[in-house]
Amino acid sequence: MDKKIIWKFNLIDLIIIALVILSLIALVYKIVQGSNNDVKKFEVVCVCNEAPNDLLYGVSPDSECIDGTSGTELGKVVSSEIQPIDETSDKSKGIITLSVEGIKNDHGISVRDTVYLKGSSFSLIVGDSVFDVYINDIR
Repeated sequence: MDKKIIWKFNLIDLIIIALVILSLIALVYKIVQGSNNDVKKFEVVCVCNEAPNDLLYGVSPDSECIDGTSGTELGKVVSSEIQPIDETSDKSKGIITLSVEGIKNDHGISVRDTVYLKGSSFSLIVGDSVFDVYINDIR
């Protein structure tokens, strides 16, 4: 009757208890440390081959940007450049540079749960406008 409580468990029970305790310690460590140490600022250069001039001139620095395809908030516009396609057209080529916080991957960057690669296409929402863009450069 005066056996210690530890002797009431068999070896399998002790291994399971140890695994649960180690799992809880790892979970707490992951929550406290997280992967936020790898988050850095990147400049993502997006190119829109053709958009109405009125929409492109409406893109201003510090405008909030969202990926219309996945719904991921990307950051803010750093700069935008407009290159006319030809003299008679009311459409131009737009180059929009974004400031994005993400994690560097082998082939691109991850912003929350979305991976962005050079050359990938998506719908960029800037203010009230939507642009079909591709990523030209990630710096």
